[in-house]
Amino acid sequence: MWTKERVDKFLSHYLEDKARAAHLRVEIEQLQADIVEAEKVLSANVDNLGAQVITGMPRGTATSDPTSQTAIRLAMDIVPPEIKEMQTELSECRNEMRERERTVFYVDTWLMALTEREKWLVMKQVISGEFWRTIMDDYAIAYQVRISQDTLSRIKAKAMQKIYAAAGVREQTG
Repeated sequence: MWTKERVDKFLSHYLEDKARAAHLRVEIEQLQADIVEAEKVLSANVDNLGAQVITGMPRGTATSDPTSQTAIRLAMDIVPPEIKEMQTELSECRNEMRERERTVFYVDTWLMALTEREKWLVMKQVISGEFWRTIMDDYAIAYQVRISQDTLSRIKAKAMQKIYAAAGVREQTG
C-alpha cells in the first residue's frame, strides 16, 4: 500500500535512481560482453587441448594436468570461477537495476498527472530540492511572470495531491 511517506521517498530518490539505472545498463552490457569473451577463450582453450606431456616428474594424488582439469570441468559442466564471479555480478546488477527502474517508472507515471507548470515545480522543489528563492527566480525566467513563494507553495500542494492520488494513497482518517 502506498503512503505519502513512501511516495515522498520515491520522489526524493528519483534523480539518483535514474542516473544509477542508466549506469547499470552500461555496466550490464559490459559484463555480458566480458562473459561472452571469457567463454570464447575457454572454448578456444578446449579446442587446443592436447595430450599430456610426460615429464617424468612425480605427481600428487590430485589431477594437476591442465588437459585433464579442463576435460573434467567440461564433463561436469563446471563454470570456471572467474566466469561464475562475473555471472554473479551480472545478476546483482540486474536486480539493482530492476529496483532503480521501478522507482523511475513510478515517478514518471505520477508526473503524467500534472500540468506542465506543476511538473516543473515538483522537479525543482521536491525532486531536486532547490530553495524557494531560486525557484521563484527560475519561474519568472521560465514563464515570464513573477509569483510569490506562497503561490508556489499552493501549486506544489495541489501537485502533490495529484501525485498521491495517482499513487493510490488513501487519506488517513482518525
